[in-house]
Amino acid sequence: MVFFLGDDDFESLLQARKYAKNLQKKINARDIQTLVASDIENVKKFFLDIIEDNFFEDKYIFIIKYFLENNEFLDYVTINWEKIKNIENLILFDRGYLDKKSKLFKILNQEKVLNIFDTTKITELKEWIKEISKQLDLDLDEQYINLLITRWSNNKWGIYTELKKFKLISRNEWNDLLTQNYTTKEEDLWNMMDLFLKKNFKKYASEYIRYIHIKKENIDQLIISILNKSMRNIALIKYCKMFNENIEKLRLNPYVLSKLLKVEALWSIQEIQNLIYRLIIIDNDVKSGIGHFNSQFLSLVYELV
Repeated sequence: MVFFLGDDDFESLLQARKYAKNLQKKINARDIQTLVASDIENVKKFFLDIIEDNFFEDKYIFIIKYFLENNEFLDYVTINWEKIKNIENLILFDRGYLDKKSKLFKILNQEKVLNIFDTTKITELKEWIKEISKQLDLDLDEQYINLLITRWSNNKWGIYTELKKFKLISRNEWNDLLTQNYTTKEEDLWNMMDLFLKKNFKKYASEYIRYIHIKKENIDQLIISILNKSMRNIALIKYCKMFNENIEKLRLNPYVLSKLLKVEALWSIQEIQNLIYRLIIIDNDVKSGIGHFNSQFLSLVYELV
């Protein structure tokens, strides 16, 4: 078992995943699974199942997230450390720290299985941004790096998401977003949806980024709900046409129906199914704490461009 902790949860999680991938190659594990500790209903059974499964060659690697929030999990690890410490395919991650006075901290520190990542100093952050920019094939000058730090301080998740967005829009648009020169209106959200349904994904990405920067509100579930409902209604319209059914039976709002009829031919049933499936995956990841909505959703849009 190995632990990844600290306020720099971006670096901590990154290193935990790298460790998992290297271990996967080393022990020829079948796959890497990420679980949230609070979702483990029976901690004792969970550990017994892992120990039992490890007798077989076809084993998995588990990354357990946010275990500090699960007291039962902490207590079990503390009490049973000698029995479970050799489970090599178990990796634990959390944003934060163990109490240095706690028995578990003393055990893990003595065993040298603690990897702690403290908050990156601002003086070191510029070099980190330059390195990530190179990985993303972005050429940023000092002005834009300073703008990022001014906006996000040492929040690496925010900076990383910002840099990924930069690949989707022009430099002028990105500068406007950072300096907040745009304004938004409520109807912008619905106009954005029209762009998505018309498959104008590049324009949609630009408008979506602008909207979330200025409004600063959580619209994750609203986006998923609107797209889900729109895609399902488009599928129903297509089925009505295929089987010569009266579309009026769907009882859709006339205005909504007229808009969907204009874009229905652009979408195949397979595309609709794939999109709904991806939205479900993103929604589950976000709710379980595995992913960040804006980053994953924009990655999906970027794939569609």
